[in-house]
Amino acid sequence: MVICEILKCEGDVWWTGGEELNQLTEKAIPAFVASFPRCQALFAFDNAKIHQKYSSNALPVSNLNLMPVPGGKNTVPMRNGFYIHPDTPNSTQVQCMMLCDG
Repeated sequence: MVICEILKCEGDVWWTGGEELNQLTEKAIPAFVASFPRCQALFAFDNAKIHQKYSSNALPVSNLNLMPVPGGKNTVPMRNGFYIHPDTPNSTQVQCMMLCDG
C-alpha cells in the first residue's frame, strides 16, 4: 500500500494543523499499520508553525501570566487544570488557571 500526498506550499497555500493531523491519522498511521502490523512507529515533526496544533481546550503556557495581576497575556478564558498532590496520590486537585475576577 503506497499513499502519496503532493503538497505545494507557497503564497497563501499552506497546510493547517488540522489538515496535518488528518493526514497522520487517516493516511500515514493506517498505511504503517497495514504494512507493518506487529511494529510500532515514531512520527517526528520539526518545529514549524503548522506542527504547533493544540486541542481546543489546551492550556498553552504562552497564555499564562507571569505575575498574578489582572490583564496581561491571558486574554482567552482558560479551563481549570489539575494536578496530583503528593499527600493524596489517589486523587486530583483542581487548579484554577484564572484569577477570581477574570
